[in-house]
This record gives sequence, C-alpha cells and structure tokens, in this order.
Amino acid sequence: YKLVTGVQTCALPIFAVVDPVELESVLLNLCENARDAMPDGGRLIIETGLRYLDEEYAVEHANVAPGLYVMMAVSDTGSGIAPDVLRRVFEPFFTTKGPGTGTGLGLSMAYGIVKQSRGHITIHSEPDKGTTVTIYLPQKSGI
Repeated sequence: YKLVTGVQTCALPIFAVVDPVELESVLLNLCENARDAMPDGGRLIIETGLRYLDEEYAVEHANVAPGLYVMMAVSDTGSGIAPDVLRRVFEPFFTTKGPGTGTGLGLSMAYGIVKQSRGHITIHSEPDKGTTVTIYLPQKSGI
C-alpha cells in the first residue's frame, strides 16, 4: 500500500470567514473519503488558492454570488464515483460503505458547513479515475 500526498498552496495569504474547527472536520472527512477510495494506494492532493466566480458561473449554480472565493480542493486517484451515486452524495445518511464503516453524514455535513459559511461545494468524479471535491468560501480581505 502506497499513498502519495501533496499540498499545493497559494503564494499569498488568503482569508475566509469560517469556523476553523468545522473546516478542519470537513477537510479531514474529505481526506478520509479519498483514502478509502484508494485501498491499493494512490495520490491525495490538497490544493488552496483564490478563485473568481463570475456572473456566468453564478447563473449556472443556484445560490452562488459572483466574487472572489478562497478555494480548497481535495483530489484523489481512487475508484471514483458512478454518476447515479454522485447525484446523491450530499444526502444525509447516504453511503456506499459497508455497515460499521460509514454513517453517510460526512459529505452532507461538509455541504452544510460550506453553505452555512455562504460558500459553495462541488464534486467531480469519474469511475476508475478519481474524485475532486472543491470548496469555495467567500474571500475576506485583511483580517
């Protein structure tokens, strides 16, 4: 079993208003999901940066205001998620893990925490290629 990790960070200090304990819980859950998707090893990458979500993006995604966002993405090279399952991943208590290994609350909790912080969360996945969960939190200038 070999797990290769990497962190890509933004060169400038960036800030978002979010409960740090809740954000830690979200990131830990995303990393645990990535690990579970790679039982034979793989790559786990955590990326941070600053992104501008424009008017067009906001129109295509309900409840997203255009503007600057702190972006955090967790990517893996794991098993990926089938499209029929992908549609349900943010539902509370939905899980594909066996009994005793998952509650189905991790991604729904992440969704709730991000929304509570006026943010946005997306998930892109392809079976046998991996998954990327991207979180956008409104950028806060000069804390």
